[in-house]
Amino acid sequence: MNFIRRYIGSLFLTTRFYVAFGVCILTYIIAFFYPPLLSITHIFFGFICLLILVDYVFLFLKNQPFLAERFISQRLSNGENNLVQIKVQSKLSFPVSLTIIDELPLQLQERDFSLQK
Repeated sequence: MNFIRRYIGSLFLTTRFYVAFGVCILTYIIAFFYPPLLSITHIFFGFICLLILVDYVFLFLKNQPFLAERFISQRLSNGENNLVQIKVQSKLSFPVSLTIIDELPLQLQERDFSLQK
């Protein structure tokens, strides 16, 4: 169970993932009716799988590639703005684009918080 939580539980599949595999499925359907397209479809599918594997290796098999901390005050107020800071540090040697999905404290009554960086 710890293996699944560590290596698979942190996956967040984006729309790009589903679109890529949807295009693969569509090309396989077209290749069923037009067989010369089948070899190109196999290459396309293998390339997408290779990209996903390389992405997974770079992000998850390095020991703690990201460090994140949230800073908030002890007491939060409903009547005024509350400062919530998130500090993210990357240990990777290349620039990354990421989406931070955080569950804010219940008192803030905001359920769909996310940051793009």
